[in-house]
Amino acid sequence: MVPRRMAAGDRTSQPAGAAPSSGYAAPPIMGRPRTLTDASFRDTVAGSALPVLVDFWAQWNSTCKALAPSIDVLAEEYEGRAIVAKLEVDANPVTPAMFGITSVPQLLFFVDGQVASRIVGYLPIDALRAELHALLEPAGR
Repeated sequence: MVPRRMAAGDRTSQPAGAAPSSGYAAPPIMGRPRTLTDASFRDTVAGSALPVLVDFWAQWNSTCKALAPSIDVLAEEYEGRAIVAKLEVDANPVTPAMFGITSVPQLLFFVDGQVASRIVGYLPIDALRAELHALLEPAGR
């Protein structure tokens, strides 16, 4: 399935009926992706000595839902060697706009706080592992 393109007016800052975002990001749970917000994104990504994979996703998108189990597996497999995180685009519109995220799912791979690679849409877990491995290999992680 091809991710749906969103027009500028197609997105709201909060899902209908949702409480305003506090900017609070819960502490990471071992073996699970970190939940990022607009407020926590910079500290997590720019402040990380490890490579960071961020899954930009939306609750309403079936491709994002299909990708979610792979993101969970990667968080467990790469714990201690990379940070795997998720950012829900409708509740956190500032960060996706900074990186030109116009469709979901979209995965951004960061090294030293900079985008090193980008994947748009669904790919099998082995392709995602290969991308993470390529980022870890030069650093000997």
